[in-house]
Amino acid sequence: MSTERLLVHGPRIDDLTDLLCFDRIVFPATTAIRRPRDCPPGYAGYPIEEALTPEARERLVEAGVVTSPVPLILAASSEDTVAQLLSGDGSPLELPQSIETDVGTLTGMAFSSLDTPATRADVAAWIAQIDAKVAKVAGMLATRGHRAVPKLFAADVTRTLRPGWSVVLSVAFPRFPGLEVGRVDLEALIAFLTDSGTIEKRRALFDWPLAIEADVRHDRIRIAEVPDRIAQALEDYGGWIMQSGLPTRVRVVELLLVFDASFIDRLTAVRPSDRIAEIVTLSQRGLALSGEDRTGSGRELAFVSHGRRGYDE
Repeated sequence: MSTERLLVHGPRIDDLTDLLCFDRIVFPATTAIRRPRDCPPGYAGYPIEEALTPEARERLVEAGVVTSPVPLILAASSEDTVAQLLSGDGSPLELPQSIETDVGTLTGMAFSSLDTPATRADVAAWIAQIDAKVAKVAGMLATRGHRAVPKLFAADVTRTLRPGWSVVLSVAFPRFPGLEVGRVDLEALIAFLTDSGTIEKRRALFDWPLAIEADVRHDRIRIAEVPDRIAQALEDYGGWIMQSGLPTRVRVVELLLVFDASFIDRLTAVRPSDRIAEIVTLSQRGLALSGEDRTGSGRELAFVSHGRRGYDE
């Protein structure tokens, strides 16, 4: 499993805050298209307007903090092919078929179209299609050893993931430092994101779930101390971000994490101090999860933004 955390994003980057929470943004998982109903046959329609300028997007790609999903998935597929050949499992004629399958899958998810003018139901179906494709790309990356999660939005996350009986942990930061497109010096942001201090503090905040359940089980930490530990890492990283002078507002960000249901019950029963409760909120969500989704203690399931999409009006 790669140590790099990837946020699968699509189809438009409106909130640069995402770059503060992940090592890289995988973008776009799908392209949102508006297609007038009187559009001649053969015309796909018009991609939604980008919030980032083409120059800004290209600079983020050059800096390595934004990447397309295609090279990540195809590189992993190629590595799997080589490993299978070396193990003698499969013939050379059969193995490239897996790469062709991945190419076909990615091609099928490249566009999400909305015929306009559209009803609210049409737009809701379009949003659901976009979120499903983003989640599918994240799933493809996860099965290939990447720590990849989809970006979803609070307004739609219940509809996207569906309520159910499986309990997951919601970790929300109500006042996370936020960055706005068009109001941040891009070169200063890139220098900050690639700084070793930023990487270290970001990992300290977002890597705590990987071992916390085992740490509690083996008495290396008391469960009542977990909120304090998260808050301390958040204050450390948040203070570092504020010192950079980059933030222009605060954002609510939320992570959905997989733990054993009994652990989530115990953790969410902890009553932290008022100061800690203002920094981090730990609560339960009921989601319909697949068998694969239930595996892996501390595994991230989704990143939930409480901002607006910006393209669904």
